[in-house]
Amino acid sequence: MGKPTRKQNQHPDEQFNEDDQHETVPTSQNAGHVASNMLLMLKEMEKLLKSMENRIKFSAQLSADRATIDRHDQTIQHMETSLNDMETRLASLESTCLALSKENKILKLKMDDLENR
Repeated sequence: MGKPTRKQNQHPDEQFNEDDQHETVPTSQNAGHVASNMLLMLKEMEKLLKSMENRIKFSAQLSADRATIDRHDQTIQHMETSLNDMETRLASLESTCLALSKENKILKLKMDDLENR
């Protein structure tokens, strides 16, 4: 039982003796592990940095895309307004055309009646 043990919730670089689990006891093997762990931490930090850079680029692209979507939304709203205006004008023209058609029909009947008299 004199072997150093490591708690699962402790950092892997720290090893504890069962007799005194509150003091850190560095070992000669620990120096190699520290260097190895520092390389791993450096690699993890590089991965994290790259991930953050990608997120920043992604965020910038999202902002640009959002601006494009907003412009398209404004264009669509303008087109909808124009379409509604055109529909109103078309309805007005259709009603005018219908009224003129009825009036023309009445005038033709009157003219035919006058010619026949």
